[in-house]
Amino acid sequence: MGAIAFLPCLGFGGLMLVPCLGLLVTAPLVVLGCVEIATYSKAGGMPSARYLGRAKTCAILDIATLLVGNFGSLICGIIILTQLDAARQRALAR
Repeated sequence: MGAIAFLPCLGFGGLMLVPCLGLLVTAPLVVLGCVEIATYSKAGGMPSARYLGRAKTCAILDIATLLVGNFGSLICGIIILTQLDAARQRALAR
């Protein structure tokens, strides 16, 4: 959905003000998606405490996406935060 809202802004610039507002909404979501992909791709090579800290940050930002109407990320962020303590316990047990 983010890419679809972004496309009208590419061709018409300031002439289509309302669709270009979609760019303001989608840009933070694209950045958050890139940060999450970078975090999860480096998960195997970093210590578990550092990874879990980054996962907590991503989860909090996922919850904040409710401000732009992204309910799916809200639910995922809540699930991640609720499971984070169990993941910390498993990491300490190793």
